[in-house]
Amino acid sequence: MFAPKEYRVKKMLDYLEDKYGEKFVEEQFDPGNVLMPELYGGDSMLVYPTINRDIPFHVNKNVKSSGFNDNYVHASLCYLFTEKYKSGVESIDERVKAVKFRFGTKVYPEDPSILKQPIDDFANDKSNESDIHLYLVVSTDDVQEYKKDAKFIHDLHSFMLNLTHREFEISVAYIKQDKIQSAKDLIRISHTTNFSWDWLGDDVIHVIDIISDRTIRDVEYFEDLVRG
Repeated sequence: MFAPKEYRVKKMLDYLEDKYGEKFVEEQFDPGNVLMPELYGGDSMLVYPTINRDIPFHVNKNVKSSGFNDNYVHASLCYLFTEKYKSGVESIDERVKAVKFRFGTKVYPEDPSILKQPIDDFANDKSNESDIHLYLVVSTDDVQEYKKDAKFIHDLHSFMLNLTHREFEISVAYIKQDKIQSAKDLIRISHTTNFSWDWLGDDVIHVIDIISDRTIRDVEYFEDLVRG
């Protein structure tokens, strides 16, 4: 007989509580394939710590061994970095924005003790191989606004150059004003999935993507970029 969902959820939450010494809340449970989890995946659950809904992450049942694995440390690092540096992005101009930083890393950090260190210790440690993704939402109902944003994009790129030695990617989505909450909900989970603005459908007016380039200094480059 297969264990019911309630039992499987409780086992996952117990694992997290034992590992991190705090309580967590189930947000979405995705049952795995019970008969052949090695081929089709095991149970997976999106959760967040009781004290902070803005740190969603996944806990997964191991398919080749007993027990579970999770990306809570990685999710927390993304959250802490965002909280520390989002005001620098928001202050570039006065428009309504939503900001999310994500560390793009091939291997998730697992040691809970990392969370006791200042976030910049992790961000500046070159032994931690990762780039940085910045997802930025700009609220507007002007479908041509992005074409006027060369200086803003230039200032955003300059901000990132000054912020980190890492390679980075910036993705700016211009979103209809009455749909910004949907965009905030999406970037909340951006570190947990293969992110795409396409999930917002017609709510997206335009997207500008930029990669780090330390040879760029003048705004003319970005004038060509925003004009497409």
